[in-house]
Amino acid sequence: MKPKKQHWVPRFYLKSFTIDGKGDLAWCFPKKSGDAFKSNIRDIASTKYLYSPENLDGDRSWDTEDKLASIESTLSKAWNQIAHDFIDLNNDTYRKALSLFMATLVYRNPSMLPVYKKIRTELQESIYSLGFDCNGLPNVNHYVDNNGKVIEIDRSDWNRFNDVSDINNHHFFVDTILKETGFLSRLLMRKRWSVIVSDNPVFVTSDTPVTKFNRHCKTFGYETKGTIINFPLSPTRCLVLDDLHHEKDGCYYSLNHRGAANSLTWTQCNKYIITGRDPDKVLEEIVQLHNGSA
Repeated sequence: MKPKKQHWVPRFYLKSFTIDGKGDLAWCFPKKSGDAFKSNIRDIASTKYLYSPENLDGDRSWDTEDKLASIESTLSKAWNQIAHDFIDLNNDTYRKALSLFMATLVYRNPSMLPVYKKIRTELQESIYSLGFDCNGLPNVNHYVDNNGKVIEIDRSDWNRFNDVSDINNHHFFVDTILKETGFLSRLLMRKRWSVIVSDNPVFVTSDTPVTKFNRHCKTFGYETKGTIINFPLSPTRCLVLDDLHHEKDGCYYSLNHRGAANSLTWTQCNKYIITGRDPDKVLEEIVQLHNGSA
């Protein structure tokens, strides 16, 4: 039977962030308002038919859900070692698997829905200014995005692309997930990898577990030089990808500041952070860091 409830943050990953690392309950702390609450990880970061919207005939396609489930199934077999041990970060098998997993976490997140709608709307406005040919198709076959990437435009699909209704945008979101992950995963592979290690369970995650920052730019992407990417693997491990290629690749470092990675997780989460720790204590550490006392 196909799953109606589909997760954008997989349960096997969230398992490490449950209370005491056991059972299926974790704390969720809302970013905007409300009190922290306990939730079963089967209900966290999930919604019905996220990757299987209805087609015009009322049927659903399960291709994307099946492919994401296959990626999860493969990675989950090695996750305990990845999240709690000292794996070889220069091992191509681990590196490729984790790069693909992180890329899917970025693009499968429903927070991308309004992003895609905005991009498509802005692209439409640009295309309209170029006019149309005698067949009513745009006089353009590609465009260059802000990162210099050339995006080919399939003009035969113009009518579908031109429809930015919620249901059509949902289909566009699903169709784009696996198309975009290859490019991002290859970019992540080229970064310098390291892991920050804590003797105690410190790191938290969120409904948007892969975060990025850049000390030199206010507006930046994953491709921007100097962009650093954080991905909490477990409460004792946080994977860091950067461009410091003059330093040794594949190292493990001891944690210096308890609130640093968690602060980024908190500011970039969509709705809530997820932790097995006392959420009030987590926020206290983040506030102390911002006040310069961590």
